[in-house]
Amino acid sequence: MTSWILFLRYLDELEQIKTDEVELRGEEYQYIIDEKYRWPIWTMPKDADMEEFVKLQSSKVETERSRNIRIADINEDTYNLSVKNPNIPEEAPLRTPQQILSEMETLDTETNEILNSIKGLL
Repeated sequence: MTSWILFLRYLDELEQIKTDEVELRGEEYQYIIDEKYRWPIWTMPKDADMEEFVKLQSSKVETERSRNIRIADINEDTYNLSVKNPNIPEEAPLRTPQQILSEMETLDTETNEILNSIKGLL
């Protein structure tokens, strides 16, 4: 995958050089790859993607999608900036299979009681 991405980047640079050469001659360059697949189109963030970033950047507010890091907190040996955002709320723990089965049995019992009371009415 990395090789393919590097190839596309190389091809984009090559096409930029070819475009410049052809335009200097007053001609129009015929691109090899359709515009929607060209490097600058799919690697650059779209305006809508950047809107929230720009808004939050000016105030530096922390959200589930952003955080601030103090320089003093950065490990100088590794400069590791963990991708785990501490602002993301923890998810509720999942129920164990035993808990799920127990709940199903309870609901089945309640359902059977309701069905029996309906049958008694008929």
